Amino acid sequence: MRVIFQANTSRDEYKCNLCDAHKHTVMFEEPAVFGEQFAIVKCDACGFVSTYPLPSKSFSERLYGQDSYQDQTISAAYCSDEDTSSADFNSVLLQLAKTSPSKGRLLDVGCGRGLFMGRAMQDGWDVYGIDPSPYAGGIAKASHGDRVRIGYFDAS
Repeated sequence: MRVIFQANTSRDEYKCNLCDAHKHTVMFEEPAVFGEQFAIVKCDACGFVSTYPLPSKSFSERLYGQDSYQDQTISAAYCSDEDTSSADFNSVLLQLAKTSPSKGRLLDVGCGRGLFMGRAMQDGWDVYGIDPSPYAGGIAKASHGDRVRIGYFDAS
């Protein structure tokens, strides 16, 4: 089993969590929240969009413990703009189809409101999700039922 998500300690050490490429484009930088700053980046090779570097667990606990977590960062616009996120979802699904054409099970770590889950299900994947936010995870759970867990990946 390949570990898809791993924390990186420096922006100079970027490595795509999906295809292992080292070149990326910064889509936007988040302002510092709770003393940490990160960017939303897109891999130049495969188009995978992710937070870089991954926030610390203490940051995540503070941010995702709030019902209004999406209002705390610029990425709220990305999370709520279904047209923008849908284009990125399609790119990720195309990359996944290249490596796994049988469209088996897929785990969406940090599924948020479940938008990617829904798009991947439409594409034929057997998708499950996990999100630390009771707010966003609750929205995903309302749409996708028992396929969604609310909590942290390492505790589930």
